Amino acid sequence: METNNTTTDINTLRKFVPFNELSEKHLAGIINKSEIIHLPKGKVLFKRDQSCEQRYYLLLGEVSLCDAEFNNTKLYSDTPESKNPIDNHLPHKVSAITTAPSSIVCVDNDYLDRALTWEQAGEYLVTDLIPLEEQESLHEAEPSTDVDWMSNLLQAELFNQIPASNIQRLFLDFQPLDVEPGTKIIKEGEVGDRFYVISSGKAVVKRIGKTGAEEIVTQLQEGDYFGEEALVAETTRNATVTMLSSGVLMYLDKTQFKSLLEAPLIQYLSLEQLKGIQNKNPSAKLLDVRLPLEYKNGHIDTSVNIPLSKMRELIPQLSKETCYITTCEGGRRSELGAYLLSQAGFEAYVLNDRAP
Repeated sequence: METNNTTTDINTLRKFVPFNELSEKHLAGIINKSEIIHLPKGKVLFKRDQSCEQRYYLLLGEVSLCDAEFNNTKLYSDTPESKNPIDNHLPHKVSAITTAPSSIVCVDNDYLDRALTWEQAGEYLVTDLIPLEEQESLHEAEPSTDVDWMSNLLQAELFNQIPASNIQRLFLDFQPLDVEPGTKIIKEGEVGDRFYVISSGKAVVKRIGKTGAEEIVTQLQEGDYFGEEALVAETTRNATVTMLSSGVLMYLDKTQFKSLLEAPLIQYLSLEQLKGIQNKNPSAKLLDVRLPLEYKNGHIDTSVNIPLSKMRELIPQLSKETCYITTCEGGRRSELGAYLLSQAGFEAYVLNDRAP
């Protein structure tokens, strides 16, 4: 289709949504998963009802968008509209044809989805965990006591919606891991393969900040768990956890975690099922967990924007009498959003028109 390809750079990507919200670390990775294609006039970029593996942005030139009624809308480069993807719907609702020689930035959709999930999940992590200073003052005020990690875990909201049979199987499947001070349990940027609970010992959570320097986020102690977000979102770890003392960790591998913990918490709805829930519960709300600029570019009319990174901050304002459904546009972020809501004790679903 293209006459020739060139590589992208960070400055080019930053012109577009949502790359202007991403850290340089993630942009550097996206460069390897993107390219600029140069097309002559009259080339079809994609057709209506087609599901593309790439997301397209108009860098130079102009494109005509033709809908099902054959109405044509022109998109020109260097306009506010061109900062957003060319029809971000999957499958596409329009066909896109160049009406002048054009340069198009193409980005791997799946990789971008992972990067956005990782970036926002990391921000959620920073706000979700108790700040280190607060933890230190808490430890000074209260004497240290032995903690039954199983009892602690069972008191977490995470377990409220998990079948009793799963909980019994869960504790049978947990495996112990002896660790020493300085051991890195998970590393930021690596693929996640385990869910951990601290049976004994203490650990520190660090994350690379926007300046590129590693920052301490919080400390973990007996009964705390970590590592679930990368497993739910099928993305890489968003922080590094290092042991501060010797101890014992209990872990589940990815397969066990998904069958025993994630599956009961993430429920999918078809559009037809959504209508049924809305008829029974008129207060049910659709949540769009994407970034504000992504939401502004196009969203389901009745949805409310709560970016994944802001979810912890806004969860206390949500009513547990209301059912929440994350919209499908968010991809992995929607799944993680529904998981976090369920984990906090809410009735939550993911809208997926491919659901049974």
